[in-house]
Amino acid sequence: LARPKLGIDAATVAAARLFAQSDAKLLRSISQAEKPRPDSPWEKKQRVTAAKAARKRAMQYAMHRAEFKANRHRMRTGELEWIFNPAQCYLHRFTDFDDLKGPIERLDNWLGEDLRNEALIGFEAYLQRTDLPSSIEVSEALASDIHKGALGPIFAGLLERLRVGKELSDLPRGVLLSALLAHNRNMGSRNGEKWPDLRGALKSILIVDAGGFESYHRLVIEPQLARHKVHVEGLFEFTHTPEYPQVVAKLAEEWLCANPNLPHSIEIDLVDALIQARAIPAVRNVSRARAPRILASEDEARAWWSIDWLTDFENFGAAMSGIGKGHREFLFNIRDRLGRDRRQITVHLPIEQLRWAIEEFRAVWPNIPRPNGSTEGSMNAWDASDLVKSFIYQLANDSTPTATAAFRHLIASANDSYSAEILHAAAEQEQRRSELEFQPMTVDQLSSILMDGPPRSIDELRVLILEEIADQQKKLHGSDTDRVAVFWEKAGKPALENWCRDRFAELISPYLEQYQIMLIPERDMPADKRADLVFGIGDLQLPMEIKGQWHNDVWDAASGQLDSLYLRDWRSQGTGLYLVFWFGNVKSETGRRLKPVPSGFQSPTTPEEMRRLLVSRIPADRRHVIDVVILDLTRN
Repeated sequence: LARPKLGIDAATVAAARLFAQSDAKLLRSISQAEKPRPDSPWEKKQRVTAAKAARKRAMQYAMHRAEFKANRHRMRTGELEWIFNPAQCYLHRFTDFDDLKGPIERLDNWLGEDLRNEALIGFEAYLQRTDLPSSIEVSEALASDIHKGALGPIFAGLLERLRVGKELSDLPRGVLLSALLAHNRNMGSRNGEKWPDLRGALKSILIVDAGGFESYHRLVIEPQLARHKVHVEGLFEFTHTPEYPQVVAKLAEEWLCANPNLPHSIEIDLVDALIQARAIPAVRNVSRARAPRILASEDEARAWWSIDWLTDFENFGAAMSGIGKGHREFLFNIRDRLGRDRRQITVHLPIEQLRWAIEEFRAVWPNIPRPNGSTEGSMNAWDASDLVKSFIYQLANDSTPTATAAFRHLIASANDSYSAEILHAAAEQEQRRSELEFQPMTVDQLSSILMDGPPRSIDELRVLILEEIADQQKKLHGSDTDRVAVFWEKAGKPALENWCRDRFAELISPYLEQYQIMLIPERDMPADKRADLVFGIGDLQLPMEIKGQWHNDVWDAASGQLDSLYLRDWRSQGTGLYLVFWFGNVKSETGRRLKPVPSGFQSPTTPEEMRRLLVSRIPADRRHVIDVVILDLTRN
């Protein structure tokens, strides 16, 4: 089986003899295998056929050489008739020379060294001719799928220049443009032969600025758009060139407006180019112009929906709520608008759209792991899951309070396969936000704290007031005198709310004076409103709303009064305190019993339960600026 044409090699024979030992029959077989193998009938026939073909080819080449010798002056001057076939040979477009590697070897084999030199001179002469087709003619011909034979010698001449290290920049611009246009259509050499980088050399001359980029791509693309080509050569390169986004946006909008009936795939490519260039007003204009048109398929409809959703969310977002239930593939249409590469998103969504997308698709595309060895598909479950998670972590990268509020909404709205992911991302966002908002303490602030000086910020004022209230709470129930009695009437009835407020102010004010904090009752606030108490120092004013447990608005005053009315004051910096007087389970005839809780909640039995219930009634994004305090005034 291993016997080659010239017999088995010596090493194999030696191993075979050692194996054969004294087996005479096997030794004779080995001796026979050492000899060259005779030709088979098929090989003999092939050899005869090849010899005949070689003789015939030699006769043809001799005739060709005689013809070219008789017209060598026409070849030298670059006449197309006499330079075309040598150019084809140079570019490896003749199969006769597949066993020869380079253009010079091919020309030598066919024409001989003397005529080969004449052909190379002719290639150079051809580049300088004035009767070549213009770049516009070449562009129109290529758009009509007409391949001009005049381009072959141009390629040969340019490649020969690069082969010998000669520059291209001195040649007419039209010749270079024609070559670059044809290069887009793979009209160079065949068989994968390695050539100098002709395309790179041409682009370095022709496309050096925005003007060159624009004029070249007009020449490439506009004739194809006019013919409604389904596949436009050069469009991918045009839409994926990041160096000239303004030119891309300008031409994409112009072409879309000038060609209202383009094939869908071409339209979407151009619209996506506008999106990538952030030319959102232009996209809206195009979408509105296309709105009356009847679309051919649901895929086309979803593509335009995603364009409207992305670029005009204010008008279309609410109307599209619930679309995931009937068109869960819409998630992938959104993905296609956000980045040309499915694995990399380049257009980042605002917070509201991220929240919308997470909420819309978390139920219809459950969180599942990517199977081992899987690849990215068009619309599979694990890619959808990865995309939803990418939205979650995009939201986590936003360190604003609005993003925090969006996370709180997502956490509260559902408990599903993404909940753990959302909780983790929300924690990351909170941590990132706290790090960004952290302000290092100044020397003056540190000195003030160490010296127990007055507060210098609204947060210091908040902390100090809360500490003093906590101290007073301990003293109310921890002293040997009945300090709580002042908050009760003699008949065992809780005192009126305003009375309790004033007594609370009397308790706390002496301890605040040492910090130069003023306590102002019934302080005027914006919109002709009055806060129950205001703690002020310098330009800082911390408003406090106070309610007795029986008050009609006790459950909603933190948001309905304090937040919406008093925290507008610029001096509060959006921060306030809500204090409720807790008297516990008093008799109904006192009229001071706890106000019934809102529907769906359990009535609290302790001050801490009431505090938790009141906090839950405050919107999640406002809880960090409103402190709820329950002052326990119960009597044993």
